[in-house]
Amino acid sequence: MAKHPSGGRRGRGVGGPLLGRNEINTEIVDRYGRTLLLWAAQNMQGWIVRRLLQRNDVNPNAVDRHGQAALSVAAREGHEEVVRLLLGGRGVNRNIADKYGKRALSLAVEKGHLGVVKILLEHGLVNRVTEYTYCSHYCMY
Repeated sequence: MAKHPSGGRRGRGVGGPLLGRNEINTEIVDRYGRTLLLWAAQNMQGWIVRRLLQRNDVNPNAVDRHGQAALSVAAREGHEEVVRLLLGGRGVNRNIADKYGKRALSLAVEKGHLGVVKILLEHGLVNRVTEYTYCSHYCMY
């Protein structure tokens, strides 16, 4: 098992016990409008995403200042494990468009993250003609 930067094993360092405590406010945002879930999705912290999705007080559809939710952020960054966790999460809206009209699938295609594109297509995320056309033109699957 990989070591976590806190010195412990993943999910067992300082953050593991803290994320299980109800008095921790997980909806505080940073200067970019990111909640803890958005930060974890962007930084490929699957163990944090998993713990946060188990909590009832976490909004899995919170968006940053660009209007991107955790699924879009993880897709844009190419984090396959996090994308899978979010797709299996309770209440995750799979079709949130950011303020530029882009969804998770479009962002993954633009960045060339074919593994993420495949995962999203397997979960039926093609729901718009433009995304389907765009993806069929640029993706080989």
